[in-house]
Amino acid sequence: MNELKNMNAITDFNQTQLQNALNDSMDSRDRPKELKNFLPKTIASTAFVFNILFILLLPLGLVNEFAKLGDWGIWTSIPFCIIIGWIYIIMELVGDYSENPFAGLMFDVPMLSICRTIEIDLLQMGGETDLPEPIASKNGVLV
Repeated sequence: MNELKNMNAITDFNQTQLQNALNDSMDSRDRPKELKNFLPKTIASTAFVFNILFILLLPLGLVNEFAKLGDWGIWTSIPFCIIIGWIYIIMELVGDYSENPFAGLMFDVPMLSICRTIEIDLLQMGGETDLPEPIASKNGVLV
């Protein structure tokens, strides 16, 4: 910025505005890191512990109700409890994957592909003809 000011390409006011824009950009870049480090991991593991407790106690609450259907009702409570437990475990796993969408796993945001697309668009706007190739998916996964 000082070089631009020394060449009289920008005024003092423009230099101040440009510096403020750069500072805001840096602040915006650091906010997700602060948010990620704000909550301790024990809060995330608490939900998992409560889900396990619920799954373990679920049969105790349902067997009595299924017993009202007769002897076969007690046996049908077993697959019913397994299905409900499976649903809660899947919801926990989806929540875990959603907590960090930039980890580079299969279901995460394809940051490399997005950045390459932006790079290609910017180079095209600048009139470049030698453009890099877009990122291709590997085994059906876009990174």
